[in-house]
Amino acid sequence: MPVRGPHFAAWILLLATAVPLPAYSAEENPEPIETLVARAEASTDNQGELYALVVQREIELANDDFTTGDADRAQNRVKAALGYAEKSLAGARRTKKKLKQTEILFRKISRRLNDIGHTLAIEDQPAVFAAVERLEQIRTDLLSIMFADPNKDKEKDKEKKPTP
Repeated sequence: MPVRGPHFAAWILLLATAVPLPAYSAEENPEPIETLVARAEASTDNQGELYALVVQREIELANDDFTTGDADRAQNRVKAALGYAEKSLAGARRTKKKLKQTEILFRKISRRLNDIGHTLAIEDQPAVFAAVERLEQIRTDLLSIMFADPNKDKEKDKEKKPTP
C-alpha cells in the first residue's frame, strides 16, 4: 500500500483545479435574437428584462460588425438596440417587475457600449456616444420607477375624485 504524505490532499486539489474542463456556457450557443425578441413580445411579467437582454445582444452584434469594418450595419444595430431599450423601459413601467435586474443590465450595457465607442473611428463615435447617453437616461428612468413613492399615486387619485 502506497504511503501518502501530508501534502497529498493539496496536490489533489491543485491538480483538480489546474486541469481545464470544458464547461457549458450560455454564450457558446446563444439563443437567436429573433427568438429572444419573440419571447419578450409574448411575455407579460418580465418584458423589461427580456428586452434588455435583446439590447445587450444587439450591442454585442454591433461590436462584431464594427470589428469587421461594417460600420453602417453596426450603426443600424445600435439604433435597433435603442428601440428595444425603449420597449424595455415601457415594459418595466407597465409591470414594475424585475426592475433591479433590468437596471443592472442597462448599466452593464451602457458601460460596454461606452467602451466600444472609445475603440471606434472618430466618425463613428458621435452616434454611439449619443446612444450611451440615451441608455443612461433609460437607467435613470428605471431608478425613478424603482424608488417612486407608492403613496403619490394614491394622493393624486384622491385629488381627482370630487367630494360629495
